Amino acid sequence: MMRALGLTVLFILVVAAIVYVLPGPPRQPAPAAPAEFAPLVPENETPVAADEAFRDACFKSLPSAWVFTDMLFTQSQAWGLVLRADYTTPDVEGPNVNRVICSRGADGKTRVNVTMGQKVPPLAAK
Repeated sequence: MMRALGLTVLFILVVAAIVYVLPGPPRQPAPAAPAEFAPLVPENETPVAADEAFRDACFKSLPSAWVFTDMLFTQSQAWGLVLRADYTTPDVEGPNVNRVICSRGADGKTRVNVTMGQKVPPLAAK
């Protein structure tokens, strides 16, 4: 009887190990999450007139020591109103571009992305 019980337990363990190791049904890849921020460089966007109220709302939480050198307002189907602004800071110098990207989409939310030292063309070069 003990031997039968031992064989039964062994059989259960072997079957469980086989089931554990066998691949399951193929998994569908997870859908790509949408990017949270507009890209550093405009993509399929239309230049629009400056919107000072949007600019002020975008810049209100940024350090006052930053000097904004160039700004570009665009309208994007994906991002809504987009403001890109290159800036300099008193403590960081370098050959690369510092850029703030603000966007306000159809949901009414304003998104602000602050980047430093990016290898992108300055907005003045556009």
